[in-house]
Amino acid sequence: MFRPSVVMINPALHGPATNIWLTPWNAVFFGKAGLGITGLTNNMSYYVQVISSDFAGYAKITQLCTLSGSGFSSVSNYLDNANPYPGAINIVNTNLVSPLNGHTNNLINLDDAPQNGGLFSFSLTGSFVDYLMFTPNGGSSIYVPLGKLTWSTALGASYPSTNLSPNSVSGPTAPDASYVWPVWDYVFSNPN
Repeated sequence: MFRPSVVMINPALHGPATNIWLTPWNAVFFGKAGLGITGLTNNMSYYVQVISSDFAGYAKITQLCTLSGSGFSSVSNYLDNANPYPGAINIVNTNLVSPLNGHTNNLINLDDAPQNGGLFSFSLTGSFVDYLMFTPNGGSSIYVPLGKLTWSTALGASYPSTNLSPNSVSGPTAPDASYVWPVWDYVFSNPN
């Protein structure tokens, strides 16, 4: 039985993932930090490539999250916003390089920048499991898992310190070849 595979192409598309201050403590003692800036710099942004020599189709990333921190209720194994994760879907071709323009085919980008803030203090701890899913072309095909990868972040601060503590980022790991399906009961939606 043929099964497409997935490989990490670039684990740090916008530079190394780094927790940074987004709003330093201001006059009303509010501060905010996060894992880089979405779409710009030092956030969790990576490219994976689906390799499928036998079947064209579609691939997506389904992200589950476990989060705790100040200012919101902790969640465990929730779908992170939507399925697929916003922007993390692409067409899969049987050729890895486009014969038309020479560009690399079958790339999927995940771009995420969790953040939190608060008055006088804040914290955020998050772990994420990104499931790489594929469906061949055809009307009745379903998405099946090709593997998963993980990453995490933790940050916090208390006024007047400008040191983030904790301050850690790990991952993303290389995709494994797991057959594990993503399963969730609830959806986490970013606060507005």
